[in-house]
Amino acid sequence: MALEPIDSRLIGVGALLKQQRLAVPAYQRPYTWEVEHVKELFKDIIDAKRKNSDQYFLGTVVLTNKDNSIKSIIDGQQRIVTTSILISAVRNYFSQKNDEARASKVREDYISNADLRTMNSSPRVLILPEDQNFYNDYVVAVPDIGQRAPRNLSDTQKRLFHAIKEAQKTINSFTSLSKNPDSDLFDLIDFIEKKVVLVYLDVGSE
Repeated sequence: MALEPIDSRLIGVGALLKQQRLAVPAYQRPYTWEVEHVKELFKDIIDAKRKNSDQYFLGTVVLTNKDNSIKSIIDGQQRIVTTSILISAVRNYFSQKNDEARASKVREDYISNADLRTMNSSPRVLILPEDQNFYNDYVVAVPDIGQRAPRNLSDTQKRLFHAIKEAQKTINSFTSLSKNPDSDLFDLIDFIEKKVVLVYLDVGSE
């Protein structure tokens, strides 16, 4: 039996989000990261950016074809989803200061873009169906986040909510320490796109 070829390359996680729509297969576990895992990732990225590191290595992701336009995430869901949440917090910063041009640019490049025919929003990351509406409302859209999680959330949605809150705190802290927060956020997005890198394995089939 012949082995299918595997495409292996190094890619920035932001570049992956920018280039490819990604979906979590139905058989995969849901989002499982607790807030301590989220804090650790965000701290590592911010610290690496402040040190002007050449790269921050995020690990390996394994993808395979779902259809012509979407890749299935076989391994790497937690890191990809969490990074998309951090990027959405950058978008929210620009939206909240009424810089809608930059907020829209971040959204279109990394979070979602509109279908040309229908103009419906197409998220760049599709998680499990039972959690997708929550992700759409709190990550794809600009949310109005209170101090407490909304009622009647599943355990997975509570974890996503806490990750979203942590991303907001991270970006607020990052900008509060900056003399030129807009420029530093541009640099952070560029860092996530080019220097927060993954080993990307594209396998022929599941």
